[in-house]
Amino acid sequence: MPSSEVIYTEASNWLRLINTICWQMAAMFIPLSIGGYVYALKHPASIIWLGSGSIVMWIIWTYILYMCINSANHCRVALKSIEEKDGVLREQRFYSNQKLTPHDRRQPFYIILTTNLVLIIAWIVLYLIKYDLS
Repeated sequence: MPSSEVIYTEASNWLRLINTICWQMAAMFIPLSIGGYVYALKHPASIIWLGSGSIVMWIIWTYILYMCINSANHCRVALKSIEEKDGVLREQRFYSNQKLTPHDRRQPFYIILTTNLVLIIAWIVLYLIKYDLS
């Protein structure tokens, strides 16, 4: 059975990996989506394809972030348990001192869902403006 130190190290590394994945995906998907929107402003014939692609990218990003956030929350629970079990001084308990409430843990996911809705509305508005379907 692995020691608490090994589990703590691996769980900490997993949290760092999840954080890196989330930031790298944001660095890729956000500029692509904004770029597609700007391109569609100048080339209205491509609104449907760019809008669909942009929305699909954000849905994929949302799903992956949901999985990552869920996994990170499980890691934090294990890390807090190890800190308490191993008798780490309160001032040195990195994960226990973060004081994340269940709402705080889900907040990034809610932000992503909100941006998904804003993105969908933005593409619909652009479509209606360019094709004047009123």
